[in-house]
Amino acid sequence: MMKEEMTCERVMDLLLERAGEILDAESDAVVREHLEACAACAHWAQALKAAIRMFGTAARVEVPPSLRRRVRERVMADAEERESHRADRASPIPEEES
Repeated sequence: MMKEEMTCERVMDLLLERAGEILDAESDAVVREHLEACAACAHWAQALKAAIRMFGTAARVEVPPSLRRRVRERVMADAEERESHRADRASPIPEEES
């Protein structure tokens, strides 16, 4: 089997698959080999790993029910206002008199 040429662009795609733990063992070995030879990709891989670690430990914030209700009411009011403006603009154009 012929080895796939590994470009930096291809490594970036594969690093995302690797992070999602869906990269097959053969491709993972090729990525590791590329990372050993390419400082830029190795740096990017470390940054990706750090970001995943940071987001993985982020605390979940519970939104108070009163805030949810106020946001929902505001969104609905804005939607109704936009719909009203849309209806005003959609009025038929008067025909020209002959």
